[in-house]
Amino acid sequence: MKLEIVKAHATGNDFVVINDLDGQFGLSSETVRSLCDRHTGVGADGVLRLADRSDPAASIFMDYWNADGSIAEMCGNGIRVLAKYCFDRGILPTDGATIDTRAGARAVRLVSPGEGSDAHVATWVEVDMGEAIWTVDGQVPGESDSGMFTYDFEGSIWHFSTVSFGNPHVVTVVDDLTTAPVKSLGSELSSLFPNGTNVEFVAMEGGRVNARVWERGVGETLSCGTGACAIAAVMRRLGLVTEGPLTVTFPGGSVVVTYDSSTNSFWLSGPVVEVFSAAIDL
Repeated sequence: MKLEIVKAHATGNDFVVINDLDGQFGLSSETVRSLCDRHTGVGADGVLRLADRSDPAASIFMDYWNADGSIAEMCGNGIRVLAKYCFDRGILPTDGATIDTRAGARAVRLVSPGEGSDAHVATWVEVDMGEAIWTVDGQVPGESDSGMFTYDFEGSIWHFSTVSFGNPHVVTVVDDLTTAPVKSLGSELSSLFPNGTNVEFVAMEGGRVNARVWERGVGETLSCGTGACAIAAVMRRLGLVTEGPLTVTFPGGSVVVTYDSSTNSFWLSGPVVEVFSAAIDL
């Protein structure tokens, strides 16, 4: 069968987008793995399936799958990619809409459209990621009620904070990102949680917040939207950043996280780019 897809990314975090509002196409783990394979498929960190809403208050539903074929509750960059897809095609109004997810409904809005007709021009999209939750599903040895714990990795003690934005994260502050054991420690730590977890490594460099991330079900990715929110929440809690918008820079680019004290919510904004559209054989 022929499947219409769009390939898009948000600061290097890339996705395959499928419009299935008519409910004719269902995903399977095998299909997702095939699409996300970077050698024999399209290549992506995950698949975004646009589906009919399950929440009557929302407009559409984001059915998100990780590259390994597992289902995830939330994806901050993914929901911004899906919002742009819908804004560009008149499916959602650009002045504000709601997308339902497995982590609940999220408000999205267009910040600024890309200029010109080039598909590679970025559109800025913002999403309300809600409140930070200081515990995640499952616990690791030594975790406290406050969501902070230490972990012995290869003889060194690491300090982590757990936080959830619908999907689980653990965050640690390091001196040097280039030598941080993102793949080895990220993979090991994620395996300790019953449902896995994303792991963010953060460094303050000249007043800037730089980060690398290990994503469950994917591996190291170029950026992570919910990870940026997790970083902002933890850095605020530890008193390492001041009030106001926080720019978090990943290897794939920068996103901005703004804390709204009136609602206790974190807003995530950043660029989204559609790379190409295609009809592929499945």
